[in-house]
Formats: sequence, structure tokens, C-alpha cells
Amino acid sequence: MAERETPGQRIRNLREAAFITQKDFAERIGVAPSQLSRIESGETKTISSDILIAIATEFDVSTDYLLGLSQTRNHPNADLADLHLSDDM
Repeated sequence: MAERETPGQRIRNLREAAFITQKDFAERIGVAPSQLSRIESGETKTISSDILIAIATEFDVSTDYLLGLSQTRNHPNADLADLHLSDDM
């Protein structure tokens, strides 16, 4: 079974895919570059809700995606779609 990505890995992957430096992204979300580095490396095990929301907003993804609770980045009905319910339900 494949190992699940950590929130830090997901954040780093999104940032790098957007070609944004840690320093620039840290400024955009209002944190110190060193704090963003610790989040991305996994050194920081918890992320405040304010930072998590700022990151999700910047990348237009759900906080569930960042936390690894969903594989769907930003579909508003993803939770319902994942249940595979019939129209009769």
C-alpha cells in the first residue's frame, strides 16, 4: 500500500507545481519562511486553522485535501460523490 502524503508534502507539491518560492509563498500567507519550511518538512506536526485556510485559499483546494482526508482537491460535492449513492438515495 502506498504511503499517504503528509500535509507538508501536499503543500510543498502544490507550491512547487505553481513555481512559487518558499519565501514568496510565506509572504503571501503571512508566515515566516522558516515556519513554512518546518511545515513542509513535517517538523511542525500541527498547522493552525488560519494558516491552513490561507494555504487552501491560495491554491483553491479544500482543507480536507491538504490534511490528506480527501484525494479530491476542490470539488464542492466530493464527499457525496465519493459515496457513490444512486439518484434514488
